[in-house]
Amino acid sequence: MTFMPRPGDRSVRFRVEDLYGRNVLIYVFQVDPSGKTVQHEICATTAATLPVLGSEPLEAYVYGGVCTNHTPAFATTGTLTARFSQATGPFKAHPGHH
Repeated sequence: MTFMPRPGDRSVRFRVEDLYGRNVLIYVFQVDPSGKTVQHEICATTAATLPVLGSEPLEAYVYGGVCTNHTPAFATTGTLTARFSQATGPFKAHPGHH
């Protein structure tokens, strides 16, 4: 999925809703202003907030597998939504945050 930030957006909150309440493994990629690709791993049943690095799109991919904390993750059916904000953090550290 591709999510487009608006000018001035500084953070994005991803909300994960799996029909059966399972952990969902999501990789989010964005190219920062210097051209470097930044990757975040989210393994959650609810939500996670990440920084927005400029106006480049965020790409989010849902995977099945094992999170870095060894938690199994298997998405069934549900929704992934992104809510952008012009507020900054605080940002929580997430497993796999690079």
